[in-house]
Amino acid sequence: MLSGGEGGMIGAVVAVYLAIGLLVVLSPPGRAEIAKQVGQVRGSPFANAITGRQAPPERKVVAFGAIVAGSAVLLWPLLVSHLVQQWMREKREQREWEEERAKGLQYSLMDGAGVIACEQCGYREEVVSFTHGLTWGPDASADEGRQCLECGAFTTVHLEGDPPVTTVPRCACGGELSREHFLFCPKCRSKKLRYDMSYIT
Repeated sequence: MLSGGEGGMIGAVVAVYLAIGLLVVLSPPGRAEIAKQVGQVRGSPFANAITGRQAPPERKVVAFGAIVAGSAVLLWPLLVSHLVQQWMREKREQREWEEERAKGLQYSLMDGAGVIACEQCGYREEVVSFTHGLTWGPDASADEGRQCLECGAFTTVHLEGDPPVTTVPRCACGGELSREHFLFCPKCRSKKLRYDMSYIT
């Protein structure tokens, strides 16, 4: 049997453990993770409409959130480990993106449509990197940006179908239109470009 002092000590340790778990769950990263889990169960109205999925009753979603939060309080070391790994992964991905971006601007690092500006000569042009329609399957459509490897002209290619079946034409000058290269200024051929996105679909 435990003595009164030992029982009090164990109770204090348990109380501290649970208090730490509560603080972890109530911290911004903890709340965000729980909200993400609950959001995946609830689904967005748009995604539910597209997939034909029936959203679960709100009381079940709330109950699920309570179970997740309670479990996180009890198992907070696992939650902390998950959050730390997620933070490290995001930092690594950000660092890799910045290293790639430092080499030059690529369509793969750009979304939507916007303006490319040359930091060398000031040239500016509106371009499309990638935008898509609101349909899937055979009726799907998208627009992708390409640049001529010869003259540097930016061109938008319209794609149809899923997967898209489109023959990419050649540039008016006869050059190859590509997405797989570091973009360059059509005027001075510098690779010191900046992209300011205007919209995304």
